[in-house]
Order: sequence, then C-alpha cells, then structure tokens
Amino acid sequence: MGILKGKVINHSDIDLWVIETTTNHPHGPPIAHKLSGKRKSLKNIDVDGFRRIDGKSIDGHKEWWKILDVNDADIYPSGTDLKVCVAYKRQVPDRHFGAYVTDNNNGWGEPLKIVTAIYKSKSRDVIGYEVEGIGRIDKRAALSMAKAGELDNIVLVKRGTTKYLRSKPDQISGNNLRQVIIA
Repeated sequence: MGILKGKVINHSDIDLWVIETTTNHPHGPPIAHKLSGKRKSLKNIDVDGFRRIDGKSIDGHKEWWKILDVNDADIYPSGTDLKVCVAYKRQVPDRHFGAYVTDNNNGWGEPLKIVTAIYKSKSRDVIGYEVEGIGRIDKRAALSMAKAGELDNIVLVKRGTTKYLRSKPDQISGNNLRQVIIA
C-alpha cells in the first residue's frame, strides 16, 4: 500500500492555494499550487495545507490551515464564505511552511466528478447516475468509480453482499444524494 496523502477537494468557485512540502521534491522549497474552483488536488500529491488566494478568511482564519496526511478536506461554498469539512485541521501562521514558491497554473489539479442526478426505474430501483463532465452512467460503472475513489460527492457502502452509494458524510445537507433523485 502506498503512502497516504492529504487531499483538498474544492467544491466552491473560489480559488485556493494548496501547499505541498515534500511529495516530489524532498530537498526543495514547498510549492503552493493554485487550485481553481470545482477541482481537486492530484492523487500523487500530499497536500499539507490550504488557504484562499484572495486573502479572505476560511472559518475566521486568513492564513494557512494545516491538514494531516490522511485527511480529505472538502471545501464548500457557504454564502460568500467557505465551509470546510475535514476530520482534522489546525490554524498555522504564514511562516509555518517557510519560504515557498507559487505555481499559478489555472489548470492544476483534476476536475471534480460529481453525481448530479440519480435515475430510477418504475419499480424505484436505481438504474443509473448522471456525472458532471462524463454524462449518464449505469449503476455498475458508478459502483466501480466510487470504489476507485473517482466520484467526489459519494462513497461506496457495503452491507453484507449488497453494495450501494451514499452521500459523502459531512455537515452539509444541501449536497446529499436524495436532493438529486429523478424517478
């Protein structure tokens, strides 16, 4: 099994800085990558922290939020602010990561793959899903993508031999799958 990596998933339209300190350059300076809205950090990058590019605060803090290696930080819009759903984060000052270089590339990261609709048969069985940027996929493809961690707003759940998809657990109710069902 590979090294667990911190990940930032930006569900908002607000640009963020995400910082990596050692992933691909153990002897170089940390790199702050520009993570545009509706994008997530790359799988092979261990993100150590995040902040807003525009200098506004996230949860009352304008500097870096540090995350642990095993955490996914899901960042959602909340009015004009951002809401962070993560198991652990802590405030750190700008100097925490030392001198760093910035990567201002708008295309850094991967586009989010969000389930936007669930299709059901007349007997109310789930038969497919609509995925942003991909289109309509059948249930088997969705289960496979969720198992691989490729869908960003759902998780695969197994109960006995039954597999199903559910909303990613967080404190926000507006992104739950029951909001997108199409009968």
